[in-house]
Amino acid sequence: MRDISIESARQYGIENKHSIMDNGERRFRQVCLKDKTSYIRAESGDKGYWQNSHYHRTIKELYIIQKGSILLAKYAHGKLEIKKVNEDEYFVIGPNTPHNIYMFPNTITHTIKYGKINDNDWIPYEELDNVIKQANVDVYQFN
Repeated sequence: MRDISIESARQYGIENKHSIMDNGERRFRQVCLKDKTSYIRAESGDKGYWQNSHYHRTIKELYIIQKGSILLAKYAHGKLEIKKVNEDEYFVIGPNTPHNIYMFPNTITHTIKYGKINDNDWIPYEELDNVIKQANVDVYQFN
């Protein structure tokens, strides 16, 4: 077995991109430039927060909760659904489903984006933000 260097991975169309988001979330990304699939490890800090509501036209997203919990908010079948997802659980969001997640403190998630992905397939969905970000998150906590 031989290691593949970061430079060699780029020749294969794989790029790493890591960021600290405005809310303090640490995101570690690996992106395939050829087909736009990606993997994201997200780590929350000491405070909880909503990410930004959005949907995708063609992307499917597999979320895995490694540590902690999240709230999943999504519009499905014309109604808002909010569900708590705990450590060791997972779910898939299909195309054209507006969604957002609330990261509780000290949570780690893994997201795999896959499918036939077009450029710029992240479409903001402010209508969902306007609903979920207005209330104190305590009203959404489920057993």
